[in-house]
Amino acid sequence: MDEVSKTYKIDDFLNKIGNYKCSICGEEVSVVGVLRKEKNTVIFQAQITVERVRTLSESNELFQLWGTVSGTFVTLMSVKLHECYASYESNFADIEFIPGEIIIGRCYNNNDEPKVRSISASITALNYMFSEKPLDLIYGISKNNPYLLKYTYPLTIETDDKYGHFQLYQTFSQGWTKNEIQHSIIPVIEYDFCEPVGIMDALGRIASARNLFSFFANGYLPLENIEFADEQSDKIESQFLCDIGLFLNYQENLTSRDEPFLIRTSHFGENFTQIWQNWLEIYEGADPISTLFYEIIRNRSTEINCFLNLSQAIEVYSCKYRESEATELARLGENTRPDKKPPVHLKYRFEDVLSYFNDCLEIPGCEIPILAKNLADMRNYYTHYNGVKYTAPSYQEVFSATRILRFLLLTIVYKHLGLSTEVVVNVRERLEFQLYREDIHTILEYSSNQK
Repeated sequence: MDEVSKTYKIDDFLNKIGNYKCSICGEEVSVVGVLRKEKNTVIFQAQITVERVRTLSESNELFQLWGTVSGTFVTLMSVKLHECYASYESNFADIEFIPGEIIIGRCYNNNDEPKVRSISASITALNYMFSEKPLDLIYGISKNNPYLLKYTYPLTIETDDKYGHFQLYQTFSQGWTKNEIQHSIIPVIEYDFCEPVGIMDALGRIASARNLFSFFANGYLPLENIEFADEQSDKIESQFLCDIGLFLNYQENLTSRDEPFLIRTSHFGENFTQIWQNWLEIYEGADPISTLFYEIIRNRSTEINCFLNLSQAIEVYSCKYRESEATELARLGENTRPDKKPPVHLKYRFEDVLSYFNDCLEIPGCEIPILAKNLADMRNYYTHYNGVKYTAPSYQEVFSATRILRFLLLTIVYKHLGLSTEVVVNVRERLEFQLYREDIHTILEYSSNQK
């Protein structure tokens, strides 16, 4: 999205001359330039001397530009040199810089790092996660009841953690012309920090919440309308007001699915503090799980790679939380002496995890070892290639395995968070998992050459 806050839009600052400054080898230099958008990337175009271009090119360091555009403060962060055009006849060069982040509403020079007190972002797709809506349409309008909409004052879902105070809520905006009146429901996630943090740390905290809700959506959720407060921002009582817009120049142009989430606020709202603490524990303690899932929902990992990443994420969970149980299962399977550590092959990790969560998976117990071995052999075909030892799975078998493992990974996360078995079983009935039983049958029929 182009909007960077409720106040600022990046498009309002494009193609307008701005007066900036930057520091080159300790010297503060004035630069006049323009922000332009090429495809989905904002580029800063300016003209500086060839000598200074050479200095910037040799240093190869990221730097900052700060100044004003149409009277509004703008800071370009994490700026890198992109292109340079110069002729022999001129001492000046036309240059293009690409900023990593664009801050609107505040100036920070090279010696200033934004210290964030509070940060917020909206994610439009979160409206599909809320079980209740903040605006109700009223029917039967009369002179005694001349209202169209009623605000329901929904409860804020909030909690405290070691970083600060987190809130999830819905608000609304309104606009009108002579032809129409429009109300938009805006879901907001907000973090108020105990102590000021750097801007990338603040983004990391808000992203941790987004990644939790991505598991609930089973899909990608873009951060929108990011804004933050620093030490100069106004306060109401002890609450900092987010009044600075932040545009991330490296966001991918991906959209979220317009459909109800697998997990909604009615499933976790009353127990959110425990859910959140459990999420931070697995998010920080076994971070490859969320990283691998994020690669999948960003469409960077599809088909066979998706299958491999799901396998790896489940193996990470086993290594972190079920190591002793998987080891004992391997000891029995490999007939290893008590004083020796057995080789814990992936099939044992799969078997242990499938058995542990079988109250949600509902797989006949006699089928679990076969399913686990076949899934592991399919993975090993791609990672430990041996055309004699392993059989190449068909595309149908890869797709079936991927759907099984995706539901298994969601089950692992949901149960680790503390969601009930009933909630997880109901997820299995959703459209994306309607072939669950057929998929299990397909993998049970997979024939590997390994005995």
